[in-house]
Amino acid sequence: VNSAIVPEFQGRGVYKALLDISLERLIEKGFQRIWSRHNSTNNNIIAYKLRRGFKITAFETSDVFGQLVHLTYFTSALR
Repeated sequence: VNSAIVPEFQGRGVYKALLDISLERLIEKGFQRIWSRHNSTNNNIIAYKLRRGFKITAFETSDVFGQLVHLTYFTSALR
């Protein structure tokens, strides 16, 4: 699933709400690893997710999207 916030709604907490709800539901359902991929120039979202506890776990070069950063949220300290 992809997400995008149109410019007129950016900076209003929409992405925060989307991430909060998504993490809550996924953790509730027992997921132990939640990951996302982002264009390496999407600094605002990468920095925000790092502050929220995501870790950089991989890099990927895509013929369609260019350089991507994989971010992973581990729901268990054991992972």
